[in-house]
Amino acid sequence: MLALGACLTIAARDFYETGTDEAEGLPLRGFNEIQHRVYGRIRDLADGKEWTLEDFLGMIIGTATHFNIDRSVAWALQRSLPTPPN
Repeated sequence: MLALGACLTIAARDFYETGTDEAEGLPLRGFNEIQHRVYGRIRDLADGKEWTLEDFLGMIIGTATHFNIDRSVAWALQRSLPTPPN
């Protein structure tokens, strides 16, 4: 499943021009790029490679800011946190 998710993010690149910042489709491109990097980090963890949470969040936030999707990504990050026990 991990390999499929990662490959789907690569396949999605066929539907926009990489290396450009054209406004059309830019938010979807940004989400795809973040998902690609999240899958990459999951693969790194599965392979025993280490990374810091600070680096990971910096990558996500930096990419979100670049593609002007920071509010939506902040929502997703917030929603993905575990709910504290009552």
